[in-house]
Amino acid sequence: MKFEFSQIQKNMKDNGRDYVKMLSLYYFDCDGKRFGMVNSNFYANDNSLVDSFKLNNGDVEMTDVAPESIGDTLMTYVCLVGDLSNKGVKKQPNNDSNIFSDTPPVKKTIKPKVPNKIM
Repeated sequence: MKFEFSQIQKNMKDNGRDYVKMLSLYYFDCDGKRFGMVNSNFYANDNSLVDSFKLNNGDVEMTDVAPESIGDTLMTYVCLVGDLSNKGVKKQPNNDSNIFSDTPPVKKTIKPKVPNKIM
């Protein structure tokens, strides 16, 4: 996931540089409805890397997903797309809601009005 901040974020490490962007990798346990951060990279205004961390698989702290949270929405999306991609189905967002649908969006065509008589 990518997070971009409108204000500079303070790096809490000694001699750490402040950052404005963070890219993180998460594991999702779809059956257990849990997720955990595997690594994060922190970037300054000039896109230079200022800090990073990476956990080994066994060290990732998996957290329960709170219902109706951003994490719940991410979990639903990741698990739905992952499950369907394993079955060879591509999902597309349904424009009418936050739910994803395997039905492609309907394309509306507008026919131009043609006058009956040319003057």
